[in-house]
Amino acid sequence: MDAQVEAFVKEYGAQWSPPSTSDQAAGLGNRIASYYRPGMTFFINGNAIRLETQEDVTGLMTAEIQGAFEHGVAAGAELVMRDYRVDICSPTSAICQITFEFKPAKDGRCAGQDFEFTNYYGYRAEGAGVKAGWEFVIRDQEANEMGRAMGVGGN
Repeated sequence: MDAQVEAFVKEYGAQWSPPSTSDQAAGLGNRIASYYRPGMTFFINGNAIRLETQEDVTGLMTAEIQGAFEHGVAAGAELVMRDYRVDICSPTSAICQITFEFKPAKDGRCAGQDFEFTNYYGYRAEGAGVKAGWEFVIRDQEANEMGRAMGVGGN
C-alpha cells in the first residue's frame, strides 16, 4: 500500500496551482475536494468541521479557495508541495505529513510574506463502495501562517 499512498500524495500535491480567475478558483475547489472522502473532518486549532457528503466537501473547498482569491491572497500566488512523509498505520490506512510552501503574488495582499506549513492527513484506501482519499486533515499550521501573513493573528 505504501506506493499507492505515495502516488496519491504526489498527485494531490500537484493539484495546487493558485487560480487567476474566479472560475479557476471554483475548478480548483472541485479538483481538491475529489481527494477527500465523504464524512471527512477538518481539524483547525481545536475546532472540528465534519462534512458528511461529497457535496459538503466540495462546497467548503470551493468557498475557501474562492474566498482566498477574492481577498487578494490566491491570485498569482504559488503553492508548492515541498516534502511529504507517509506512515502506514494498517493495511487500509496511513498518516501523511505534507509540507507546502506558499509564495504570495508580488502585488497581492500578502506580498513578501512567504511561508511554509505542514498539514497532517488521514488516508483511507478504497473500500465499502467509497473511493480512496483523505478522512481527516489537521490544518493548524496552515491557518496560523495564513493568518499571520494576512495580518489577522494566528497562534
